[in-house]
Amino acid sequence: MTSEIKVDTISEQTSANGVTIDGLTIKDGNIQGSPALVGTTPSFTIGDGGAEDTKIVFDGNALDYYIGLDDSADDLVIGTGSTVGSNNLITIDSSGKIGVGESVPLGKMHIKSADSGASVNGVADELVLENSSRSGMTILSGNSSIGTIAFGDDGSNTIGSINYDHSSNALTFFANGSETARFDSSGNFLLGTSATTAGNEGLVYFNGSSLRVTRDSDEPLNLDRRTNDGAMAVFQKDGTPIGNIGVSSSNFVVQSSVSDKDILFKGNDGGSTITALTLDMSEAGVATFNSSINTTGILNTVNNSLLIIGGGNATNAGANLTMYGGASGSAGAFRFRNATTVTANITASGQIEAVSGGVSTPTFAFTTDPNTGMTRPTTDTLQFVTGGAEAMRITSGQTISTGGESSPDVGAGGLGLDQNANDDAIITFKSSDVAHGMTSSVETDTYAIFKKQSATKGGLQIRAFAEDNPNERINIDAQGDGDVTESTSTSTKGAICLISSNKSGSGQGSMNANGNILSIANYSATRFLFEGNGDFHADGGSNTFDEYEDAQLVRAYDLSHGRGVIDSKFDKFVSYNHEKLADLRLVGREEDGTPNHFINVTGFQRLHNGAIWQQYEKHQRLAEAVYEMAKEALGKDKADAILNKHDIKLLN
Repeated sequence: MTSEIKVDTISEQTSANGVTIDGLTIKDGNIQGSPALVGTTPSFTIGDGGAEDTKIVFDGNALDYYIGLDDSADDLVIGTGSTVGSNNLITIDSSGKIGVGESVPLGKMHIKSADSGASVNGVADELVLENSSRSGMTILSGNSSIGTIAFGDDGSNTIGSINYDHSSNALTFFANGSETARFDSSGNFLLGTSATTAGNEGLVYFNGSSLRVTRDSDEPLNLDRRTNDGAMAVFQKDGTPIGNIGVSSSNFVVQSSVSDKDILFKGNDGGSTITALTLDMSEAGVATFNSSINTTGILNTVNNSLLIIGGGNATNAGANLTMYGGASGSAGAFRFRNATTVTANITASGQIEAVSGGVSTPTFAFTTDPNTGMTRPTTDTLQFVTGGAEAMRITSGQTISTGGESSPDVGAGGLGLDQNANDDAIITFKSSDVAHGMTSSVETDTYAIFKKQSATKGGLQIRAFAEDNPNERINIDAQGDGDVTESTSTSTKGAICLISSNKSGSGQGSMNANGNILSIANYSATRFLFEGNGDFHADGGSNTFDEYEDAQLVRAYDLSHGRGVIDSKFDKFVSYNHEKLADLRLVGREEDGTPNHFINVTGFQRLHNGAIWQQYEKHQRLAEAVYEMAKEALGKDKADAILNKHDIKLLN
């Protein structure tokens, strides 16, 4: 091919810069010398925009290099030789990714020694290092300086970092601007601390040696097994498991792994290692204490032992736990302490002693219910607690009270019930034989209750519930040796005495004269009332027996009663007998229907009132008859004068 040089314009320059050539084209030839492109915006274009590869070749003595455009891939490549696309060393693709040893880079810069077959995650593709075997990166620093891989954000350009300090040969890790972990020059791993000396809070793993965890508070080591039971920590000897600590059904388990091997508890006694306790882990194993540890104070030297488990000798045959304490009257055979304070003690005579607790922590309680039990609030007093509140106490005065009452109004042996502000029954009586069915009032097996009459003002309500008893539902039986006082006065009391009174100052006094001291009711209807002045009121629902001769009814009862009755010539005119009195419910009847002398007081009171009225009416009628006769015989004026003289008033 013929070489060709085409020049559009050649301009002569007066300066020392030579000649300016515009539009220079060189084909199939060489340029010798050192041409330079000068000016404010010089440019040099290779290619004419067609679909061809372009390149700059560096002709070397032994090896050629090129920089060129791989037009088919739209990549800028650097390689060896003179042919674009062969032996690529560096590739810059159209998206700006750079590949070193990789023609299709997987990240912003992809350095590849050999193909690993792996892909790259999009969150970490700024720099990709690849090799088919080991792959690495080296940061070279001075032998007294630090090499760093830093992690930054808009708040700090070194919020996190990995550093190698060549002066101390320590690899350190920083998070949130502070050191969190390091490997020192001895291979020790430090977490949360920068020093291996004891007393510093943090974790130190000594290379090939041990692990030390130090905390100012909380647990230095917390092992959590989430689902299955099993070992939490396994202990081995030369690779063979010897024992483990674990959990089983929420139980804490210390387990020996080797058959028939013991668990030893060792201590230091005067600089010598001693075995204080040996647990024989065979099925028939026993616990053995080293009796030479402390024998001071052993007063009973049977088997030279302070504690015997499993029977001991013939003296204690069958006993699972035997403890030998001091002689009678000594401090105790068994004692619990909290530091220097004695919290519980079993004396040589067998008495159990413990310190007094509060209502939330009673002295004697239960493992699953520690605020329920018994304690002592003060000297010579017992307090029974449920749910952290006092339920009952027995005082030094031998009184019993409930509800937190410390001063019941009773004497020795008395019972004071305090229900505080509750309004339900304070005492109930029950029997499984009773089933009255009145469940809207009480449970069906309750036959009596005591409760407040008024929720806020007090008083007493006594209620009895019977299943089908037609007679006695409340029976008050006052028995005594000999008769009660037979006198009749306002100061005399009977065998059964009901007393009502009013408050007088801080004590009590008489009720008002018209105050009702006793009432008797049929459910909600009152039938009898007794007043403070002694008056007795009965329900006036029944009128007098005006259709009968009331006076004769009274006389009939007197005759039927038959005691202390003087016959009168008028008695033959009494036409009412005992049977009629029973029919009129003036007297009662026996179960067989025979009339008796259980009189109806209210009925007879009505009879007496009726008899008086009947006599009054008869007197009036007699007076009217006499008056009429006087008018006929003497005239009206003389008849009126007779009435006035004798002070007789006619109804009309």
